[in-house]
Amino acid sequence: MAEHPRGQITEDNFVALPDPDNIFLWYFVVYGLKEDPYLGGFYIGKLIFPPDYPWRPPSIMMISKSGRFTQNQKICLSISDYHPELWNPSWSIRTIVTGLISFFTSNQHTVGSQ
Repeated sequence: MAEHPRGQITEDNFVALPDPDNIFLWYFVVYGLKEDPYLGGFYIGKLIFPPDYPWRPPSIMMISKSGRFTQNQKICLSISDYHPELWNPSWSIRTIVTGLISFFTSNQHTVGSQ
């Protein structure tokens, strides 16, 4: 992982950075997935953090079409605000997006998935 001066996080298969006007809003792009039907795609999403983060989890939404998640609908995951009782304050933005990616390529269904 590389941490950039303006808060950008870059991994092998995603990049995440904060909105320049709102530190509680982060955008990410997932790319480089090797599983069909995601091979070669770029998938844009956002994390909306509560003011008391890291004590409470963020909302997770996909902005672009992916065929996996409904656009602009909160995604129900153990790392999202759907399950605050499962949230761990030590989880970072990297942990959240990595968890989303693992769910992205699974067949498990949840609110916000297709």
